[in-house]
Formats: sequence, structure tokens, C-alpha cells
Amino acid sequence: MSDVPMAVSELLEQAKTLHQQDKLMQAYKCIEKARAIFKQANIADDSIEGLSNAPSATDDEAAAPNEQPLDALTTIVVEDQQLQHITATAEDVEHLLNELASDAGWQLQRQDQQTTTYFKPGHDDNPFVTVRVEGWVDQPLKYILAALYECDYHPEWFPSAFSLGIARSEVLHELKLTKLWTHQHVRLPWPFTDRKMDLLVNGIDCMDVEEPVRRVIIQLKSISSEEDVADLNQAYDRNDLEMPDLDAGAIAIELLRGAFVLTPSSINPSITDHSGTFVQFVASIDAKFDSLPTCAINIGVKKVAHWLVESLAKQAALIPTDERYLQRMEGEHREFYEYIAARMVECGLPAEER
Repeated sequence: MSDVPMAVSELLEQAKTLHQQDKLMQAYKCIEKARAIFKQANIADDSIEGLSNAPSATDDEAAAPNEQPLDALTTIVVEDQQLQHITATAEDVEHLLNELASDAGWQLQRQDQQTTTYFKPGHDDNPFVTVRVEGWVDQPLKYILAALYECDYHPEWFPSAFSLGIARSEVLHELKLTKLWTHQHVRLPWPFTDRKMDLLVNGIDCMDVEEPVRRVIIQLKSISSEEDVADLNQAYDRNDLEMPDLDAGAIAIELLRGAFVLTPSSINPSITDHSGTFVQFVASIDAKFDSLPTCAINIGVKKVAHWLVESLAKQAALIPTDERYLQRMEGEHREFYEYIAARMVECGLPAEER
């Protein structure tokens, strides 16, 4: 058993390295492997002394009645900021994918040849309205990613109707190549007050061959409090991040959970009935209405959200001839696109996809 603590330690260090390489789910699998080794060997707390610098709990800090005490490995993960971030983010991703894999609780709102839209209404105990839009986009993955990444162009192509749409979108901070802090000003029709959002946009690489379904996940989550900002300063080793003073008078929207999920058929042998990329968008939103009118839901879900996949497909088709995108690919955002291209080669995407 003396080799087990070393194996656990190595797996946790490997998890941190993979996380730095933007391979979140691989990093999480290392933590899960460490957890399995720990459980199988039934390691006593003192047998992994030195893996954690945290002091032992005192009798006063012992678990309350009916609470399961933490094992030593769980304590290490909880008290290590990077390992905790890996675990929390990966568990959010798993929850998201499970939600997308099931039709339970979803109401079909609209369906046409290209797009299907579902909806989950909020209620008194949960004000979040959840929208799910999905369909196939027959464009190279690199252009779909470019359309989503260049967020200041979003107002040009994101769906809008009856003065409801994105008026402005911008990147406030590049935290890493695939992690952005963005700000959006959402225009609403009279007599409603405009809304605004600050979002953490987190690109998650699930493209390795070991994945049961190979895809890219772009996770979206509100930055809405000083605590959120403090967490980001710590997670990305910054001290300059702060809530922006933008769009005075607009009401902040809270996005509890959101994501784009991009699944290319070319590297998923189980997909045989379609070509291109399966695009899914899901978002749980509290738009901060005391009472959201049914007509507003219908406009927002049926006439705006529903056209998201089609609008994305049209924009992706324009990118190869749009000099603005091409200049960014070769200029200020070259590092990002070179990183994406290299990963696509590693993952075996055909040349036409990358």
C-alpha cells in the first residue's frame, strides 16, 4: 500500500497540469482516478500525510450529527483552489450534458427542418427560465468557433425581433486564450428597461479520443457580485478585475447556467445520419421581471432563441470572405486561432473542418 499515496499525488499533479493546458475533463478524470484508488485502498488519513498542508480538524470542528465526515482526499480537493475549480466546473459540465441528453421536463416550443427549441418555465421558487435550442450547422467547425469568439460582431447576427436583441457585446478581459469576461447590453422593447450581462465564457475541450462523445463546450455563467470577481482574481492570478460601471440604468440579468455545445460528426463514428456540427445552446436565465408576460416569453423563445442556430450557420458561411474576421485570424487573435487549429489536427478533424 506504500505506493498508493504516491500514485494519488501524481494523479492530482497531473490533473493540475492538464487543467493548465485547458483539458478540463481529462484533469477531472485524473481526480476521479485518484478518488477510486483512494477508495479501493481505503487509505487512512495519516497514510497520505504531506499531500495537504491543511491542519487536521479539531474535535470542535468535527462533523455535525448526520453529516458524513470528509475523507482525506476529499479534504485535499476541497482545500486546493485549483483542484476544487476543476471539480466544480467538470461537475457543472456533467450536469449540463445530462440535462441535454434527456427530454424530461422540456416543453417543445417550435420545430422546423433545421432547428428544435425547448423551454422550461420558471415558477415562484425558481425564477429561472430555461431555453434549449439545437440543430445542425453544415459549416466548418473553425468558422462556427470564430462566429462565437468574435463577440463584438454578435449584434450583427444574433437573432432579434420587435426591438429585442443584443445592442452591444464586447470582451472586457481575456483571462486565458479560451476564457473571456464579456459584457452584453440587451435591448428590450418599450416599456421594458434594457438589460445587461457580464459573463464568464469558458471554452472546455472535450475532443480527445477517450471521450464517449467528442465535442467543444463553451460554458457561460454570470459574473454578478464582488464575490464572483474575487474568485476570478484568485483563479487567474489577477488583482485588477472589478465589476464594470457600464450601461447605467440597465438591469443586470443573471445567467445561472448556459452553454454552447458543438459536436462535429466527422470525429464521432456513432453519428451516421448527419454531416457538419450539431449545435446546442442552453441557458437558464433570470431576466429580473417581477412577472414576465406570456407574450414576452413567446417572442423571446419562439421568435428570437429559435433562430439562433440558423443565424449562426449563416454567419459562419460568411466568415471565409469577411475581411474583418480574416484580419483577426491573422492579427490580434492569431494566437487563439493557431491554438484551435493545432488542437483540431491533434484530434484528427479532416482538413475541411479546420
